[in-house]
Amino acid sequence: MKGWEVTDAEVALVGGRFDSMGSDSLHFNIAVPIALMRAIKNSKIQILEPICTYIVIFPKEFLRVIFQNLSNKGSFFEITKEDNEQITIIGEATLVSMMNFSTEIMKVTGGRGIYSIQLSKYEISSNQDIINNYIGFDPRNEVKFVINEMGGSLLSLDVEFTKRKKESRAKFKRKQEEKNHK
Repeated sequence: MKGWEVTDAEVALVGGRFDSMGSDSLHFNIAVPIALMRAIKNSKIQILEPICTYIVIFPKEFLRVIFQNLSNKGSFFEITKEDNEQITIIGEATLVSMMNFSTEIMKVTGGRGIYSIQLSKYEISSNQDIINNYIGFDPRNEVKFVINEMGGSLLSLDVEFTKRKKESRAKFKRKQEEKNHK
């Protein structure tokens, strides 16, 4: 997946223009994300994150360690079944906080714990930093985005690189002129 998934939005194309000399499908593929980013910039967008429901079944002797582990993840949970040997916990947590939990429960219980997780809903994320939640070149930086989408090099935006390139080009021209005058 590239970028962000935008849901619960309605988009209407109200105008466009095709120029037979300068328009092709690539140009439209580049224009759409830029137009959407401009619209998103002017809206009251909120980043959502996936919330999962999970079930953990484990030997009673690991109760304290599992409770501490789940509490550290900011998870909400409750014991739903308890007998002399095993405990069953059902809870809710963000998907990102539970990413490595299956490995953790296996290590803690020596492979005797069972863990199941399922996506249940989306909630507003506490991290509304759009830049850190983006994958790929950010369409809000339109120049870099267009250059990348066109298959160009972003080195041309590097001031030092551009300066060295110009100096190199000027040096090459001087040498050519010297050759031509001889």
